Amino acid sequence: RMRASPMGSPSTPPDAPTLVRALGVRALAANIVNTIVGSGIFVLPAVVAAILGPAAVVAYVVCAVLVALFGLCFAEVGSRVHASGGAYAYVEAAFGQYVGWVAGFLLGCAEIVASAAVATIFAGSVSALLPGGGAALRAALLVLLYVSLAIFNVRGVRTGARVMELLTASKLIPLVLLARQGQVRN
Repeated sequence: RMRASPMGSPSTPPDAPTLVRALGVRALAANIVNTIVGSGIFVLPAVVAAILGPAAVVAYVVCAVLVALFGLCFAEVGSRVHASGGAYAYVEAAFGQYVGWVAGFLLGCAEIVASAAVATIFAGSVSALLPGGGAALRAALLVLLYVSLAIFNVRGVRTGARVMELLTASKLIPLVLLARQGQVRN
């Protein structure tokens, strides 16, 4: 049984399996940027603008401040808890195994729902560009997307990280080109 020490790093028996720290700073940064750019840049602004109108800018500023505070909290906790597991490890160190498990489970559910939303929007956008793009094509694109991602991740954490970095670059390149085009016009 694992117990959290007062400093938050759990002590594990010598023969207990541990999580591998295979993601470096670049892969972690790509994961964060990929998550934000996926829905937060390509889809969300149009939805927020349709709902809030001109107040959408204020909503984005308030959300940016809240996300920055949340990120600072994670940075502080991450500097004190040295166990692998992210939010699960942080909550477990503070509140115990059960609460840590519940937090990890709920975070996993949220990530699945967010991933499904982004994948559905992606499949809908691609199928709208293709002739005859209907529900069957969207479903086929979703299956193809998830099977491909599963294959990459089954091959290993590093392979999955490289694919994620490639996907992040593929999202950032159009944004950079758009920004450069805007600068050229001004």
